[in-house]
Amino acid sequence: MLAASCLGAFLAVSVRAPAETLDRVIASVDYQAITERDVEIEFRFEQFLSGKQPAGKPDAQERKIILDRLVEQTILAQEIPNSTLPSVPEEAVMADLKEVQKKFSSADAYRTALEAVGLSQDQVLDRIRRQKTILELIDKRLRPQAWVESSEVEKYYNETFVPAFKQHNTEEPPALSEVEGKIREILMQQKINKLLEQWINDLKTSHRVEIRSN
Repeated sequence: MLAASCLGAFLAVSVRAPAETLDRVIASVDYQAITERDVEIEFRFEQFLSGKQPAGKPDAQERKIILDRLVEQTILAQEIPNSTLPSVPEEAVMADLKEVQKKFSSADAYRTALEAVGLSQDQVLDRIRRQKTILELIDKRLRPQAWVESSEVEKYYNETFVPAFKQHNTEEPPALSEVEGKIREILMQQKINKLLEQWINDLKTSHRVEIRSN
């Protein structure tokens, strides 16, 4: 859900006044609005992070997925006081931005995509910074609860890793001891994802969430 693969998308939600049709409020969490524009910018931003030229609008299913995620982001942002936010090294933020830039064929292609998103580079950096901050906090909170037993690692190795390896390779798979660390992290991330989903569902009961019809 939201860690790793989601966990990829925890960004600050902007509050905008519904001054035009595109900016109409389509959902709210307590007193914080989420607008149509928020959804469209998030949709274009995802394309941008993948190295694509942002274009088009989300279809109905994509729109629902993005809106649900923005609701979850807003709830988490309200639950975490600014005073507890860890400091993210600026070099780590810039490194992530450079990885995005590498996905484009040229500097001009990158600038064109950035303009299509509708964000400045400083705003992109703010989103990356916020994403890394939230992910760090989620990891710090949930990782201690996501302990993986040795028996779970062994089961994954025998039932998942080895069959998949043999399907794509002719040589013998590496010994369990060689891949144990990677398998343990995979299983831990899976548990963190489940814990995160449960945590957000619990948080939703203490917030007033309203999704407005079209």
